[in-house]
Parts: sequence; structure tokens; C-alpha cells
Amino acid sequence: MCKVLVVDDNPDILTVLETILTLNGFQVVALSKGGEVYDSVFLLEPKVVLMDVNLGTHDGRNICMDIKSKTETKKANVILLSANHNLKQSAFESLADDFIEKPFDINHLVNKVKGFCN
Repeated sequence: MCKVLVVDDNPDILTVLETILTLNGFQVVALSKGGEVYDSVFLLEPKVVLMDVNLGTHDGRNICMDIKSKTETKKANVILLSANHNLKQSAFESLADDFIEKPFDINHLVNKVKGFCN
């Protein structure tokens, strides 16, 4: 079973993502605080990190760069999410493996996550 860490500071979106992924057979850990992401990736070793760019006082792009720059965590596949379509380029500049725009198509999201779990 593929482990996915989902990070979003909006509790409704977090619940939706957690439910969708769980129903599709993923082992899901949900976080609402950007400050806990790096430690969670280090401890849990998820295959995929599905993370919003805007996490209150934290920026998912900076967290992504931290994850990808450290030997212990760089293997995690990071997919960034944002309602701001203009952030796609900066998401990839932060070393994200992929970017999904909100609102997202459920099947598209599930297929993206599955693609990184193989």
C-alpha cells in the first residue's frame, strides 16, 4: 500500500483529499500545519507528499525545497496544489515532481498520485 502525506491548512480540503485517497487504496496521513511537514516526511517516509502551496505562514514551495535538498527525504515525490494557476512555474522551480491546480478533477488527482506510487 502506497503511503501518502497530505498537507493542507483548509480542514475541508484536507478531509476531502484524505477521503478520496483512502477510498482509492492509499495509506493516508493528513497534516494541517506546514511546520510539521519536514519532520513527518523524515519519520513516515511517504512515497508521495501532496501539499498545498499556501499553508498559512508557510510556503509549500519552500518546504518542498527543504524536502528535496536533504538526502534523508529527497526520494519523496512532492505534488504541489494551488488555486493560483500562476504558481505552476515556481512550483517546478522549487523541485516539485508535479503540480495540480485547484479545483482539481478527482480522477486526475488519483491518477497522478498512483503514477508516483509505482
